[in-house]
Amino acid sequence: MAGPTNGIAKSLAIAMLGAPIYCAWGSGDTSWDSLPVPLAWSDTALRNELGRRRVDTQRFCTPNTSGDIILPPSANNASGKWLLTDTPTPFLYLKTGFHVEDSPGPQIREVGYLLGVALQSSVPSSQHYFLPADVLTPGVMFAGNRFVAITRTSGLTQWFEFVIDLSGVLQ
Repeated sequence: MAGPTNGIAKSLAIAMLGAPIYCAWGSGDTSWDSLPVPLAWSDTALRNELGRRRVDTQRFCTPNTSGDIILPPSANNASGKWLLTDTPTPFLYLKTGFHVEDSPGPQIREVGYLLGVALQSSVPSSQHYFLPADVLTPGVMFAGNRFVAITRTSGLTQWFEFVIDLSGVLQ
């Protein structure tokens, strides 16, 4: 049997960025408002999906103290600053905006990123926000987050941005 090399994380990142990635959001569980329960390795879907969109920006990035993307520090990036790059890295930057007309009103407590999504054939190509009924195949959730409720209002575009670190996937 052949063994993987450290290039496998970059290879996975290249393959993932070559496919449409969707961001789903959901209302989750009201008990998370006091203490959100982290996603488990075995979680395959959101607890209560409300809808999804194609990711607006999906790019490679790299830790860089001069980077203009600032997220919470992590094990592989103590500064929390990231720089976009066209050079393949094991770090995927994903940014999604849920717009004013996308399901205003509900509280959001969870997001998930999915590959392999198929929409119903009746969904018009001009549609950008998809309800669960618009989805034929939900895809595979490969990352996500849970948090204290965010209340949606009709005048707000809610942005979610994450860096997915694939460098330790097989370790």
